[in-house]
Amino acid sequence: MILLILAILFLVSSILAFIFALSWLILLLIYKAPYVKTPPAAIDTILKNINIRPDELVYDLGCGDADVLIAVGKKFGCKSIGYEASPFPYLRALLNIRRNKAKSEVYWRNFFKADLGKADVAFCFLIQSLMPRVGVYLQGQLKPGARVICYGYPIPVWQPAQTIDVPYTSSKIYIYQH
Repeated sequence: MILLILAILFLVSSILAFIFALSWLILLLIYKAPYVKTPPAAIDTILKNINIRPDELVYDLGCGDADVLIAVGKKFGCKSIGYEASPFPYLRALLNIRRNKAKSEVYWRNFFKADLGKADVAFCFLIQSLMPRVGVYLQGQLKPGARVICYGYPIPVWQPAQTIDVPYTSSKIYIYQH
């Protein structure tokens, strides 16, 4: 009986792992960007090096599980909005926001179709090949004075106002003033 239960558990977990891997591959092919969690060290570095007023609006482009949105909202008391195109990270974001009782909102949408004109701060942790397109999009969307924070990869052609090394990694954070 115990062997049967273990076999069923193994089978179910194997099927779930296969579904997760297959969905991750499909999402990678559709959206061209995998879900990769922003490391806590990067979030801590951002929180220590940027000042956001409670009346400012922060957007996270490709917010994943909403860790950045939640952290920014908690520290600065500001409203934060995230866009996530992949369904599984989007669902995790909804759960994380609810669990943390955050003032954040998250939308299941490609941020390239979103109006970012009210953003005071835009954050992104995306793959390098997307950054040129992100730069062009933000140039046309953001209001003057808006700040852009990029983790991992810079926006080509844009000149960062500040570049910060993330402790214990080889990664950088790029802060731009639009």
